[in-house]
Amino acid sequence: MSNMGRQKVYLAISLASRVGAGVVMLLFLARALGPTDYGFVVTVLAYSQLIAMLTDFGFGVQALRDIGAEPHRAGAIISACLRVKNILVAMASVLALTALLVLPLRPETMLACVLLYASIICLSYADLVLVTFRGIGGYGQEAYIAVAGALLFAIVVGPTAVLVPQILPVSLALLLARLTYMAIALVCVSRNVKFENPVLGPAGEVWSFTKKSVGLALDAILTTLSTQVDIIFVSALLGLEAVGIYQIASRIAGYLLLPAQVFAGVYIPSLSAQHHAGQSGHDLERRMELEFLVLGLLFGVLFAVVMPLLAPVAFGQEFSAPFEVWAAFGVFVALRFVAASFGVALVARRGVRFRVLGQGLGVLIVAVGLPLFLPAFGLIAAPITLVGATLATMVVYIIALRTLRRPLVDGA
Repeated sequence: MSNMGRQKVYLAISLASRVGAGVVMLLFLARALGPTDYGFVVTVLAYSQLIAMLTDFGFGVQALRDIGAEPHRAGAIISACLRVKNILVAMASVLALTALLVLPLRPETMLACVLLYASIICLSYADLVLVTFRGIGGYGQEAYIAVAGALLFAIVVGPTAVLVPQILPVSLALLLARLTYMAIALVCVSRNVKFENPVLGPAGEVWSFTKKSVGLALDAILTTLSTQVDIIFVSALLGLEAVGIYQIASRIAGYLLLPAQVFAGVYIPSLSAQHHAGQSGHDLERRMELEFLVLGLLFGVLFAVVMPLLAPVAFGQEFSAPFEVWAAFGVFVALRFVAASFGVALVARRGVRFRVLGQGLGVLIVAVGLPLFLPAFGLIAAPITLVGATLATMVVYIIALRTLRRPLVDGA
C-alpha cells in the first residue's frame, strides 16, 4: 500500500471513530430527550460551534498547510496557533457569559448552556492540536487518539442519557468526555513535537500571526456558518421540535461529508508540498477531484434512498421527516463533496480569498433564503436553500481555479 493509501486508511479510522461518537449522541440523546429537549441541546451546540470557530480563526487549515510544507517547524506553528486561540477563547467566553446573564433563563438552563459551550471549546482545542499529527505524517497516532476519544464518549455520554435523560446531566457528561479527550490530545502531541510556549506570547508576535491568519479565519467562519446557520434559522422560525427533527437529517448528512475531511487532510499537505517545491500539482488535483466526485455520488444516493426508511426505526416515529427533505439533503451531500475538492485545491494554492468569496456568497444565500422560504414552505425549504448556496459557491471556486491555473498552463 502506498504512503498516501495508508494515510487515508488511518484518517478513515479517525473518521469512523468520530462518526461513532456522533451516532451515540444521535441515538441516545434523541431517543432519551425527545424532539423538544434535543432541539434545545442542538441549538445551544450550534451557537457554541459558531463561537468556537471564531476562536479557531482558521488555524486548523493554516496549521495543516504550513506544517505540511515545513514539518520541522510543527511545534512552533501549532504553539503560535494556540497562543492566539487562548486570547480569543477568553474574549468570546466573557461575551457569551454576558449574553446568558442578559437572557431570562432559569439557573439550571443557564448552567446547561455553559456546560455545552465548554464542551465545544474543549473539542475545538483537541481538534486543532491533532492537526499537528496530520502535518507531520502521524496519521496512525491521530487514529489511536480518535478511537480512544470515541470509546470514552460512548462510555460517558451513552449511559448518562439512558439512566438520567435530562438536559443538565447530559450536558455535564458531554463536558467530561470532551475535557478528557482534549487532555489526551495535548499530552500525546506534546510527546511528538516540542511546544514553544503555547499559552501566551509577546503582543507583537501574536498580532502579526493573527493578521496573517485573517483570510483563513474568514474562510473557516463562513464554512461553519454555512453548516450551522440553517439550524439556527429553523429553531427560530419553526421551533425547537422542528429543529430537533431537522437536525437528525442535517447531522447524518454532516457525518456522510466527513470523508471529505479525511481526503482533505491527506491532499492539503501533499499539494502544499508540491506547490512549495515549485510543482504544478495538476495530476494530483485531477485525481482528488475524481475521488471526491465518486464519493459524492455514492453517499448522496445512499442518503436519499436509505435514510427515509432507517430514520423512523433508529430514532422513533416522532423524528420522521418528509421524503423530500431526505432527497434534497442527498443532492446537497453530493454537491458538497464536489465543492470540497475545489476548496482543497484553492487552499493548497493559497487562493483563500476566493474561498472566502465563494463561502460568503453561499452564506448570504442561506441567510436571505431561509427567512423568506421557511415560513412559506416549511422544513423542505432549508435543504433546498443549502443546495442553491452550494451551487453558487461551486461556481466561484471553479472560476477561481481556472484563474489560478492559467499562468502555469500558459507557461508550460
